[in-house]
Amino acid sequence: MIEFTQETLVRFRDVPKWCHARFGNRIHPSTVHRWRMRGIRGIRLESVLVGGSRFTSEEALARFFDKTTKAADGEQLVCSIVKRNQDEAVRFLASEGI
Repeated sequence: MIEFTQETLVRFRDVPKWCHARFGNRIHPSTVHRWRMRGIRGIRLESVLVGGSRFTSEEALARFFDKTTKAADGEQLVCSIVKRNQDEAVRFLASEGI
């Protein structure tokens, strides 16, 4: 899930330029929409609709690339909700000195 206040939003139309600047290869704009709609290996790109424009975030792209890489390598994926709850529990216990 994209956190508006903590993530850097990127318009879908700018994702090909963003990828080119970081990785040196361009992707077709329809590829970004395919990542959102069909995904890769069951993993879909997170996005939000703001005022009629579709956005993702730099962090969501990083999560997408990480998850698709792990899926391609045959690694087991941990559900993000479970992982987030685990992280919150660890922080809470640490703050309580446990």
